[in-house]
Amino acid sequence: IAYVLDDGVDVRGSTNVVISDNEVSRTGNDGIETGTSSGVVIRGNKVDLAGTNGIHLNGNTDVQVLTNTISNAGQRGLYASGQNNGLIVLKGNTFNANPIGAEFETGLVDLTGVGADANSFNGGNTALRFDPTVGGDPLKLVLAGNTIGETKFTGQATNYVELVNGAFFAPGTPTILDGFRATYDGFRPDTVPFLTQAQYNAIESKIYHYNDLNSLGLFFFGVVPSLDDKDTYRDIAGFRPANGALNLTITGLPMIPGFSGSTANFLNSIAPAGGNAVRQAAAASVQPRNFSFASLVERLANIEPAAGGNAAPAPAPAASGVAVQINETANNNPNVGQSTCWGDAMAAASAGTIVNMSYDMSPATALSDAAACQTGI
Repeated sequence: IAYVLDDGVDVRGSTNVVISDNEVSRTGNDGIETGTSSGVVIRGNKVDLAGTNGIHLNGNTDVQVLTNTISNAGQRGLYASGQNNGLIVLKGNTFNANPIGAEFETGLVDLTGVGADANSFNGGNTALRFDPTVGGDPLKLVLAGNTIGETKFTGQATNYVELVNGAFFAPGTPTILDGFRATYDGFRPDTVPFLTQAQYNAIESKIYHYNDLNSLGLFFFGVVPSLDDKDTYRDIAGFRPANGALNLTITGLPMIPGFSGSTANFLNSIAPAGGNAVRQAAAASVQPRNFSFASLVERLANIEPAAGGNAAPAPAPAASGVAVQINETANNNPNVGQSTCWGDAMAAASAGTIVNMSYDMSPATALSDAAACQTGI
């Protein structure tokens, strides 16, 4: 079908319609249009150089658009217009060099196809556009499963996805939309644990959503790990821990140059910082010996200040990833607590309990620890 002044194929008011394996090109208006019909299947067609839309859907109750190739349309590869579209399933279609790949005003839009059933958008300005229109009902536009599935985007000049006019925002909060399994110019976010900042920025710059206008839905396509000082040190009113009550250990740092041997012997070799007589007495008392962790804790607890008044001893340094904090109770036994959660740690520290927190810089450990938090932080 070619060189038609209006639509190449036009079906209206029909039931159980199958439009398949046609080659339609150079039409004055739409390549294929169906309206107010049900049970529609549009399959295996090649539509090229349609004057307006490659495929135009309006007011159908249910349509399957399968394995079509739509290229070089004047406005859109596929257009679902009006306020009365029902289910629209897209699987295995390829859209090439259309200004807008596919645009939806209403309908339950199903893009959940995986593998060979995923849809591909190549070139053009915007691949997917969701627009309930000014004065339209945003509740009539729904994305099945709140996902764009494994859709493949390649070479769009402006946007992979564009939301406008309150799309996926009603009733007053953004719908979280899954873009995690889609492919963006050859990169698929779910193939890596975290995104780099460059990867995140490249995708974010081509999805117009809640982050651009806070009356739209919000796409999720992965996260960039970060550790800001505000994530580590929180200014919380009323938090007054006892001196030395909260100990933060970050492991995985490089060893001090020149250090070797056991941590216990290294700590035992440190001379007090007082005058010569003190140093000489300390030097005479230093003898190599074997240490257990318990004996190390006891010796650290008994270190006297080298100068000044009755100041409490400084906390012992952390060694080999082990955080050591001592608080002598009435019976001289050390009181040591452990926590992986800020909320739990701060509550214990405020009560005067010694608390150790340890970070090993592993994303897996961080997620596991967060899941175990009683306070949620």
